[in-house]
Amino acid sequence: MNNTEGKTLIACVICEGNRGSEWAKLLTKRFSKIYVVAASSDCRLFFPNSKQGKSIPCNQLPSLIDVVVFHTGNENLWRKLKLKTQYTFEFNAVGSPGIRKGEEVHRIQRQTSPLDVYDDDVEELFEYVAENRSLLPKMCFPQPEVLPAIVSLCQECLTIQNQAKTDDPLYWLEALDCLQDGKPDWQQFTRLQQALIQESELIGASDMPSAAISQLLEILSRPKQLSDRSAITAASSDLAVELGVSVESASVELPPFEAKTILALKGSPASIAVATVLSSMLDVPRQIIDSVNQPIDWKPLRQTILVIAENQIVSTLANFRSKGFSGAVLVVSGKPFDQIKRNYRVLRFGQGSHDAFEAPWSISSLLMKASQLVPLEPENLRFLQNEIVAPKYLYEEKIAPCLQQLRASKYGSQSLVKVEEVVEQVRAKTPVACHAVVTIADEQKQVQQHWQSAVVMMKNPLQYSQGIQRFEKAVDAWKERVTLVTELPV
Repeated sequence: MNNTEGKTLIACVICEGNRGSEWAKLLTKRFSKIYVVAASSDCRLFFPNSKQGKSIPCNQLPSLIDVVVFHTGNENLWRKLKLKTQYTFEFNAVGSPGIRKGEEVHRIQRQTSPLDVYDDDVEELFEYVAENRSLLPKMCFPQPEVLPAIVSLCQECLTIQNQAKTDDPLYWLEALDCLQDGKPDWQQFTRLQQALIQESELIGASDMPSAAISQLLEILSRPKQLSDRSAITAASSDLAVELGVSVESASVELPPFEAKTILALKGSPASIAVATVLSSMLDVPRQIIDSVNQPIDWKPLRQTILVIAENQIVSTLANFRSKGFSGAVLVVSGKPFDQIKRNYRVLRFGQGSHDAFEAPWSISSLLMKASQLVPLEPENLRFLQNEIVAPKYLYEEKIAPCLQQLRASKYGSQSLVKVEEVVEQVRAKTPVACHAVVTIADEQKQVQQHWQSAVVMMKNPLQYSQGIQRFEKAVDAWKERVTLVTELPV
């Protein structure tokens, strides 16, 4: 019998804008009551199957809540409410909440704009809060990094014709991002081993890392050649059972390949290992970028493939594209590209310029996808660069000052003229984000239409304050959409 059968749990979501309602719709499938707090005077109660929620005074929040989920940008509200709870989880738009030292706050490491959380995640959250599950929900773990690296390297070793290179442990350590100035970084190697255990639990593997995989890592930690390939074969066999990876014959066919360089950003074992495998098998130079801010002349690198991990997309790709990078992009992930593309609009620019190397990370799939990638066309790059650069400028130079002026002004001031001008400028520069349909105050329409409604309300002295609130919530919705391409304050 399931220990959670008949158990009722209460959740509270603290978040401005549309995402609070999105969380509520998901949580009502498992939790009996969900409170959504958008402001100190804006609280709604959701029950299973309820769509809109019932407005209640915030002083009617229960004295004890089983789990609180709050947005990083609403930290002050979270602290002000002082809710007593068993568990607390934090999220933000790009899935990268910071570590809070001395506070029992679990980080949800998923993008939440749009909400990359699903029914099985809610089930795991419920089981964890009900104390029937000791492991945190999968949404609290970063994307797999070590597994795709190990899988790719094992397959390469069993398919490549010239084995001298892959017999060298230093080749493996470099590909696993465990070399520092040409010497083994054993602290990083230990962290990699610990991450492998965590990732194995994350995918639900029954017996991983297996003895064979552990033995392979142990061999890599010794200064000798891998001339005995039995350890690699055994590790590959275990990976095949758990991940469904078929180890391919040594006669794997290499496709036509036009890229002249394979790029990867340091800090991701998955991306560096995949870039290393591509470079080795296709005999193409590999270049490792030390940091996002490293000066690079992107013009000669048009015929390149940038291999990045999913957690590097927002911070890396927007930065590189804004500086002129027009090469193709291959994302190493546990998810299919259609799902990743839906969550990161920066990947939707240019037909055939972006793809994903997803689980179970088959090497024939890797070679095929890499051979089919093409550079971004100049016009698509210019369009993307505009969407990357414009939001930051618009927010800092136009929207934020406008909001500050509105809050400080009284009804009838000239600030409304400024608001209408700013709205037109934002619509012209970020049309896709402005056409996004969102729900604010139970009204579902485009972001730009909410702004227009807010202006109409602010022209009425009885609705001036409500109009400002509507405008602010529409700004939050716009920020969520443009964050899919570039980074803005959460």
